[in-house]
Amino acid sequence: MSPFNVKVLTGPTAEKDLVALLNRTFPVPQGKSFFDDFPIWEEKYGATLHRLGAYLGDSTKLVSTASARLVNLKSPVPGKSGVPVALIGGVSTDEECRGHGIASTMVEQLVKWAEEKGAAFAFLWGSEHDMYRRLGFDLAGTQVRMPLAETQLPVVTGKLQIQRGWDSRLLKALQRRPYGLEITEKDSKWLAAHKNVEWYWVASGDDVAAYAAIGRGIDLPEIIHEWGGDRKTLLELFSALFSGRPELQILGPANLIDDLGFEVLDQQLEFLGLARIFDIERLVKSYYPKILDTEMEGLKQLTGKNLIQALLGPSAPIPLKTSSTEIAMLPIPFWLWGLDGA
Repeated sequence: MSPFNVKVLTGPTAEKDLVALLNRTFPVPQGKSFFDDFPIWEEKYGATLHRLGAYLGDSTKLVSTASARLVNLKSPVPGKSGVPVALIGGVSTDEECRGHGIASTMVEQLVKWAEEKGAAFAFLWGSEHDMYRRLGFDLAGTQVRMPLAETQLPVVTGKLQIQRGWDSRLLKALQRRPYGLEITEKDSKWLAAHKNVEWYWVASGDDVAAYAAIGRGIDLPEIIHEWGGDRKTLLELFSALFSGRPELQILGPANLIDDLGFEVLDQQLEFLGLARIFDIERLVKSYYPKILDTEMEGLKQLTGKNLIQALLGPSAPIPLKTSSTEIAMLPIPFWLWGLDGA
């Protein structure tokens, strides 16, 4: 195979090549675009992006790509800014060029970029676990995927006034959600650009009482992946959606699903994705600023899978003798909502 050259993808010509490659390597329907489901990877939305592409020799044929964006993950500590995190996505290679380490090379470069930008860790979704483990990633976090058919929902009365489609009021509702990414006004453009997300919500004056978003085209089919608001109204909204679509599932963190009154079973728990940690202290102190120095030093002795799962879950035993309340709260209550995903 000819040598390949890795370049930063910027500008309209590179973006055209990028989306063409993504369209043919992901299950994008004919006539549709990968950007319909993942507009965040478009340059025009102003995110802190680093998009890489590999070309064969001196040719203009783009054969592989991988991208990362820098975001802030919410901290539960009042007044404390979120922890910077790199989300990696859009990793793909033309079929005839696979097996030569091209994607691995680009992911390694993205990891280096993320560290230099000050990210505390990098996170991605992908089925190539062995490849990512070789790059220092491992399975981390937990989520629950639960069919609404297995829940107890209120009876539909027909009195609920359900609105459809994206509305600017939804931005404030998303900003109030626990966990996930910090959402700002500038995020409204790419959130509104999702062509295959179905938004349902109930108004409360100039605000939103409850909301739910379903699907994302080639990803998250028939899954409610954004939801929140007043519990009673939210459950009524779920019930109304379920009455017409009994195959719907809810995706979310176990504790919030439990708060809805749904019983979470062990078999419904699954890994959230794959992580690689760069800055242990910044990550932990963004959630637990009072952690003792001795405990921090103990955490820094952990490596690999033990470190990743001790800090991000699902739940690995921490070999520390301590009476600290904060260290006992590990792993961090970490979760990313569906549209946070890359």
